[in-house]
Amino acid sequence: MNVNLNNLLMIVTVENEKTGRRCVHWMTTNDEKRFLSFAQYIIDGSSHPENFIVFDMTDKTEFNLADYCMNTLGMRKRTFEERIAS
Repeated sequence: MNVNLNNLLMIVTVENEKTGRRCVHWMTTNDEKRFLSFAQYIIDGSSHPENFIVFDMTDKTEFNLADYCMNTLGMRKRTFEERIAS
């Protein structure tokens, strides 16, 4: 998957509840550094990072945040010591 991180990207979560669907808009950015920082925050702190979906508003595509960052960019969940040191 080839994604231009300088495109306008929107990060959302979609939850299926018994009461219906709920969509939460987290962030819209075209700044690569801000996107990567937020992605690392989600990977480190969320118990379900696979629920985060990224919409590329420029190319009209969507992808899973955790899959893209972990498999394509090589990001991983950091240890407590690594988070404190950064």
